[in-house]
This record gives sequence, C-alpha cells and structure tokens, in this order.
Amino acid sequence: MADTTNYATVTGRLLAPSDNTPLTGYVKFTPASAMLDQNAPATRVPARVVGALDADGYLVQDGHRGVRLFGSDAGVPGGVTWRVEFSQLRANGKIVHYDPFDFIINAGETRDLTALSPVPSSPGTAPGPGAAAGVSMAEVQSALQVHVDDVEPHPAYDDIPDLALFYANRKAVL
Repeated sequence: MADTTNYATVTGRLLAPSDNTPLTGYVKFTPASAMLDQNAPATRVPARVVGALDADGYLVQDGHRGVRLFGSDAGVPGGVTWRVEFSQLRANGKIVHYDPFDFIINAGETRDLTALSPVPSSPGTAPGPGAAAGVSMAEVQSALQVHVDDVEPHPAYDDIPDLALFYANRKAVL
C-alpha cells in the first residue's frame, strides 16, 4: 500500500461561463522543482500528474474525483509549488482557453481549483481615500457625462454616414 501521508488532493469542476456546459480536456500538474527532504539526506522528485475532466466537468484521476499531489510535510516544510496547465479544453466542441497558474499545497489538504486560481487584477485605478464618501450615484453619473456640443467635425470623417450624422446632430450625451 502506498504511503499517503505526504499527499494533498486537488478537486475541481470546470464549466463554460456562458451556459455552464461541462468542459472536457486535461489538467496537468507539474512540480516547480525537486524538494530536499530535511529528515533524510535525499531529494524528492515528484512526477508530473495529469488529470482529466469527466462528462460532468469534474477533475478525475484513475476514475476517482480529485487528483493526488505530493504536498509538504515535516521533511519538506513550507508547501510544495505546483504549476497547473489546461490542455484540449472544449465546451460543446469549441476550444476554451484557461491560463496556467502556480499554487502551493501542503500534505493533508484538499483544495479546489477555483479557490487556488488567482483572480485577475483590474487594469483600472482605485479611487483615493474617501473618494466615494457622501457622493450619490446621481452625482457620479452627472460628473461622468461628456457633452460633445463643442466638438468640431473632422473633414476626413464626413464621408462616413454614421459619423456625419453624429457630428451633424452634435447633441449626443455620452
């Protein structure tokens, strides 16, 4: 019987964002590096692990939901870093892309891919301290309105009907 004390489990379900169709394809887990075991003069070299998505979009390995990965223990403290990559993902026969990412997992943990996945950052700018305090939504909308009454038409756009009509009316409020 295999020693399970150094393993963690990763679960997950992948669905298409538009209609919750289960995705099909493969999920590959690659260790970031070999690990030095502090309890023994040895290097642990975990192998790449590949899971599949079943008919319901669940991550499976050897017919069971979830994938077992080597995790940290007393000999390898601090967690083990894995890179997860997605290949041949499809929803209703259409290719779906999911960016790879890295995560750390410890022995004995069961973690879901959704919780491990990083949340994309916004390219926008956050308001300064107190920026929204005491300001109503109507005031924000009013401040964001842009009037184009003073915009002069550009001669190069006069041949384009929609823009010519836009500049002719010049009463639009964005």
